[in-house]
Amino acid sequence: MEQSKTYKIWKNYLIIVNILFEIFGAAAIFLGFYAILRSSNTSGILAATLFISGATVVLISILGYLGAYKENPKLLKLYGVIVIILLLLKVCGFVYFILNPVHHPTDADFKKIYENYDENPSIAASVDTLQREFYCCGYDGPHSMLKLDGTYPSSCCRKGQTTSCFLPYPDGCAAKILGTLNPILIMSRVMGYAGFVLQLFCVFGAFYMADSIENKRPAGSKSPYSNF
Repeated sequence: MEQSKTYKIWKNYLIIVNILFEIFGAAAIFLGFYAILRSSNTSGILAATLFISGATVVLISILGYLGAYKENPKLLKLYGVIVIILLLLKVCGFVYFILNPVHHPTDADFKKIYENYDENPSIAASVDTLQREFYCCGYDGPHSMLKLDGTYPSSCCRKGQTTSCFLPYPDGCAAKILGTLNPILIMSRVMGYAGFVLQLFCVFGAFYMADSIENKRPAGSKSPYSNF
């Protein structure tokens, strides 16, 4: 089948974009798996979500890559339908978060949490978990966690100092956690918007290729690239 310039552009676009998605998906799988090994409770759930999301992206991207490379209209249509469903889910999620905005943690939130550290055991347990995972101590430094006997909570020190913690982590948790989360949130939004646009073009490209293959190919014939 003689390929038009537009057809070649869409084919190359689908191949390149899906390879990029495969790379990002594989990175998400690795990061999710690593986080699962060292996390627990809520952070463990987030890590598992990252792992599953990465695996889903990889599988869908492989489908799109094969459909474009093999010039298989069935795979291209299946890929296009799946991506449309994902885009609709993203739109629904976007609308939901507009109507129900998520409250992102602020410096004041951390201060309030630490003020209840001694009164609420569940809050204390959550704070201890954060301090261990982010290697920090106190709201704005270890001075706020100093006990009357001159020691600090065990979560303020490295593993091994479980009974008497005298050398706490020097960084405050509010600045360290927010400094870690804020860039991640910004990058997630940028990548989410960029991914939406790229996938939208993937849908156009997939159906364009499938339609071109079926309309220009003689009845009953197959693409020379369609055999697996």
